[in-house]
This record gives sequence, structure tokens and C-alpha cells, in this order.
Amino acid sequence: MNDGDARYLLTVVLLFFVGGLIFFGLLCHEDFKQVRQRALLRRYARETTAQVTGFSFSRYSPMSVNYRFTVDGVSYYGKALEPKNPQAGTSFDKGEEILVRFLPSDPATNHPAAWEWSLSIGWWFVVGEAFLTSMGGLALIVLLRDRRLARNGRAASAVVTACSKSDRWFRVDYEFNTENGVLIKGHSDFKDEYSVGARIWVLYLPSKPQRNHSYPLDFYSVLG
Repeated sequence: MNDGDARYLLTVVLLFFVGGLIFFGLLCHEDFKQVRQRALLRRYARETTAQVTGFSFSRYSPMSVNYRFTVDGVSYYGKALEPKNPQAGTSFDKGEEILVRFLPSDPATNHPAAWEWSLSIGWWFVVGEAFLTSMGGLALIVLLRDRRLARNGRAASAVVTACSKSDRWFRVDYEFNTENGVLIKGHSDFKDEYSVGARIWVLYLPSKPQRNHSYPLDFYSVLG
């Protein structure tokens, strides 16, 4: 692999693709944990009254309600997101009483009895995770595509047929003949401008000549 751009793209893959997968795994773990707790509470829970002790606010998620209840003389604390239904059994005033379910074997596992379970994160986190993973996936596809071209590609001399300015790059259109004499058209981005009729080198896949790129490649060098 080349230095510079290749290392940068690998960093993108690690940060976006791997980071997105890790984040997705954490979300799945948290969702599984909530589903398991809900099933246990519905099956084995006892109910008691709890007192609202305060509220937690976050810019990226609904308001959370904090509460405290007592079991066998021991105080336990809970926290739950604001229910989707505002008439779900509390006025959200500090000091109000709400009904909670708890596991007798582990009162720390609890949840307001009449509230709907809500997502612990906002939808934008899910969108963000999908964006991270997709960006990393695209970067990985580019690396694998160029790696295949570097390993299996055949060299050919191409003729420039057009050159146009695109932002900071030049789009260069070219055409070349494969080893079987088939005429193939392609294009690549260059930092330098080329005149029509100039000769450049390209690599193409023998099994699919439409997959081609100017040489040298952006992320790989052919040795030997």
C-alpha cells in the first residue's frame, strides 16, 4: 500500500466502520438487556409505590424521571425515560408517588408499572451509527476494489479523449485496447491536466475490463 492517502483511508475504515460496529453492538446489548428486564418484571415482579425525587434532562433524549422506593427497610433508586403517553400515571412533580414494579430477588431491577418502555437513545443516534458504518463500509469497498486491481490488473496504454476541471481535480476520459483487442472506455481523476491525445497508463481487470483505473493507483503500488 502507498503511504499517505492509503493510511488516511485505513484510519477512516477503523474510525467509521469498526467504530460503528462497536457502537451498534453496544446498542444491541442495551436493547437486549432492557427486553430481558421487561420480561422478568412482567413475570416475577412485585409492585410498590415510589416517590419522584427529581428529573434528568438530556439534549439528545427524552426527560428521565428519578424515583426512590423502599423494600424491607432498604431504599432503592430507579430512573426511567418519560413515558410516551403523558397520562401514564404521574404528573411529573417532585414528591409525587408512582407505582413501580421490582424483582423481589433484585429490587435494583425495576421500572414504573404503568409506563411504556421507551428507547434509551434518540433516533439520531441510530442514524449516526448507520452513517458511521456505511461510511466505513464504503471506504473498505474502495480499498478492496483497488487491492484486487493492483493484484490482478493488466497494464495498458490509454489515449486521453477528454479532460475537464472538477473542483480541485481534473476528470480525464480515456480509451484503451485490452490484450484481446476490445476497445474500452474509462475515466479517472488527476491532479494535473492532460491534453487530448496524450498517453497514460491504466490497469484493468481481464475478467471485467470496465473495472479500470489510471496508474499509479491512489492506495496501492505494484512492485516488481
